[in-house]
Formats: sequence, structure tokens, C-alpha cells
Amino acid sequence: RRKGDGKRRSDEWPAGYSQNGGHRGANARQRQPPKTRFHVLYWEGSEPDGICLDGHRKARAPRWCNQCNEVCQTFRNRLDNLQACFRACGQEGAIFRPDAKDFVCLSPRLAARYEFATFSDYLHQQNTKALTESIVLGTLMRVHQGYVEPSKCGVETFRFQEEGLEHMEAWLSEYVENIVFEAEESCGRAVAVLLDKCGEELLSVDISAEGVSIADALPPITDVIVLLGGPSGIEADALEAIDRQFRIMLGDNIARVKLPGGRQHSNVALADLFMSHSRRALLPALDLLLKWGAEGYRQWRQVVQMLLHGLVGPAATAAEATD
Repeated sequence: RRKGDGKRRSDEWPAGYSQNGGHRGANARQRQPPKTRFHVLYWEGSEPDGICLDGHRKARAPRWCNQCNEVCQTFRNRLDNLQACFRACGQEGAIFRPDAKDFVCLSPRLAARYEFATFSDYLHQQNTKALTESIVLGTLMRVHQGYVEPSKCGVETFRFQEEGLEHMEAWLSEYVENIVFEAEESCGRAVAVLLDKCGEELLSVDISAEGVSIADALPPITDVIVLLGGPSGIEADALEAIDRQFRIMLGDNIARVKLPGGRQHSNVALADLFMSHSRRALLPALDLLLKWGAEGYRQWRQVVQMLLHGLVGPAATAAEATD
């Protein structure tokens, strides 16, 4: 099978698993649908060399203040925006959303990854659940500077020694490949969601159960990679490199979507996607968009909106008459 084509041959499917997303035989009712895993990929390239976590006073970068025990100047490298996006992955009572797997910050010379399960355990050990800048960004800086062991906290950084985007692209290729492998091990598939002002607006309607693909002969979506940009967006050369790796590893499983109301702050956009998933509307919409393409999905969305308007209109008129 060619890497990243997003398709399985019939002989590659596990025994007892049908290509329409369900098990065959008597144990079909006992099968639990695969859980969705979200992977947030955040790009920050406002500085030519990307994010700097060395903490030097002379560097135009955030640093740790030993007097106030806080991270200072988080506006540099726009780590304040990264912090806001990171907090969108949180959930009351559980620190992080159970469907959020990891958070990656990618820049021209550095990659940083938070693995939420291990990081959550680390926060419990530190007797805190607050996702403050000193916890989120401070842990990242201390790991990068060698004060905290990555395996203990679930936070790791990768420095790219040479200029250019080749090393970043190679790291991203391996990262996405691991996600694709994990999705296939779960009898599912991985997709990427790119927020694009020219993309398709998804219809927020629950039309399918989680873990079952409504696209014929395709496994269900188990892993979603959400690509976000910082306040300055994603530079053209970086976006081209990221998109190239997505196409190599994911094939046609790339959805370009836009949010209602036009361009939004990246943390608002991420929260909107999470809320849509909580309403059980995101995955069915992605399924149909990838199956029919932009034009086909647009026509279907318009028809459904007309039908919904026809149903709601008479009911609203009757309610007003009753009042």
C-alpha cells in the first residue's frame, strides 16, 4: 500500500471488521465505537527563527523571572496566543478534554509537544490543575533548558539546527505518520482540518453516531489533526510545506473549512471545533465534505438548510399565534 493514500485493501482489514465501519457477526453489538483523538498543530512564525525558549535576557524572547516566579514577556514570539489556544483544550474537572491527545507548537527552528495524558499526571503530582502561563509555558521552558525531564511531564522540545524548513518538514512527516499508524491500528482513519477563509462552512447538525462513517466503504474518523496559525497567520512557504506533508501522509483526507462569522481568533476557532464535536456534528460533516467534495457538500448543505427552515418556520409562526 502506498504511504498516505488513506485507503486499505480488502485483505488488510482485521478479521471480523467490515469496511462500512462495523464488525460482522454476533459480537457486533458488543463493539465499542473508536474514540476520537484530536491533535492540535499550532504554527508560530512571527519571528524569522521562530520561537526561542532559551530564556536569555538579551534575546527577544520570553524568559523565566526568579523573583516573581512567573514567565515574563509572553507577548514575544506570541506565546500569549499559544497559551490561549492551549487553554481551549481544557475541561472542568478533568484538566484536559478526554478527546484531546496532544498539542504541538511548530516553528521554523523549534517544535514543542505536550502529551496531555502524561502532562495531566504531572500536574496532579505538582498539586495543581490551573493552566496558567507559569505552568504551561514555564514547564515548556524548563524542559527546553534541561531543568525538567521530558518523560516525567509529557512535554518535549525538538531544536532544528539548520535554517530553512526542511528539518521542520521532516519532523512533521514523522509526526503525522505516527498519527496515521495509530488511526489504522484503531481500525479508523486520520484527517486534517485546515481553517481557511475560502473553505467550506460546516453544517452543525447531528446526523450520525460517533465511530461510524457515513461515507461508503471508509473506516470511521478516529484522529483529527487541527492546523492553527498564530496572530500573523501561516506564512506561504510554511503552509506549502505543511500542506505537502499532509497530502503525502493523508492523501485526500484533508478538509478545508471556515467558521461562521468569518475569520476568528485561533483559540476561538479551536473552541468552536470542539463544541461542534461535542454536539456530535463535526465528524459527520467532515465525512460528507471529504466524500462529496466542496461543491457537492455545498449543495447538500443548502438543501438541508432549506428543509430545516421549512420545519422551523411554521412552528415559530404557530408559537407566536399561541402567545
